[in-house]
Amino acid sequence: MRSCVTLAEMARDGLGTSQDLPVAFVLFQRACLAGTPSGCNRLGALHGEGLGTARNLAKARIYFRRSCAAGNRTGCLSLGKLLCFAPEGAVSCQEAWSLFDSRCQKGDRESCHLSALVLLQGYRPKKLGARPLKATAHALELRQCQAGFAPSCLVAAQTVSSAHKSLIAKLYGRGCTLGHRPACVQVAHDQYDAGGAARVQALIQYRTQCDHELPEACTALGLHLTMGPLKERNPHSGAAFFARACLMDRTLPALTGCLHLGRLFTQGIGVPKNLPKARTFFERACRSGLADGCTQLKEIQPPAPNGSKP
Repeated sequence: MRSCVTLAEMARDGLGTSQDLPVAFVLFQRACLAGTPSGCNRLGALHGEGLGTARNLAKARIYFRRSCAAGNRTGCLSLGKLLCFAPEGAVSCQEAWSLFDSRCQKGDRESCHLSALVLLQGYRPKKLGARPLKATAHALELRQCQAGFAPSCLVAAQTVSSAHKSLIAKLYGRGCTLGHRPACVQVAHDQYDAGGAARVQALIQYRTQCDHELPEACTALGLHLTMGPLKERNPHSGAAFFARACLMDRTLPALTGCLHLGRLFTQGIGVPKNLPKARTFFERACRSGLADGCTQLKEIQPPAPNGSKP
């Protein structure tokens, strides 16, 4: 059934044909039912992202678990991420830790990185005893960064004391050099704060990374155009960058773009004032687990009809 997976990927990505997510869903489902682990993994991803079907995290976990049980590494990692890192809240960081740690002990760097993220979620495995979670996660990520796993450089920088500015800059720089785009955005943040020619370079970096679908870079451009130097402000263009970020995915940087866009529609800055549209973006953030989205949504809810309870 490998051919089914290939055809499904083509339909999902629009390769050699027009994109057709419902067809991709059916083909991945057929492959999974026939016992192809990669088919189950991709079917889980469609359920998790709501592509070609309604978003259903419970079903996503079922198919990731089936893929993992068949020995598919990606299925195991996807299951662990959904168990502990879903925006809607953790289901079982304990099970996620078990999935990641067993692979980390075998030298899987990404699994070690994910193990550190589980610790940063507050889960304490028995084998750690009373060791500080943040310091343990930092040490784990620092080792992976030094070994060349770029995403670990980002987390290693974020888990060291803010007093160690030179070390933080060095870790972000190494992550960027290794090709981790979010680390490059962090380097750009430092350049932006420095001002002058460095800020120009930061804006170029933001645009590059935004074009590579990094929501945090698009959001940074939106903030520059709506809240930056007066002579460089262009709220209409800023709203467009917030919209790009918002619709990319359901990560925190993307949802932050939704919040900023909702605020622009609430106030009529750069876009016509439109409370229903503002509610749409606040709802997206709220339903994805961002508390600020729920707060903003409550503030602009329409008044209750006369004689009814609010």
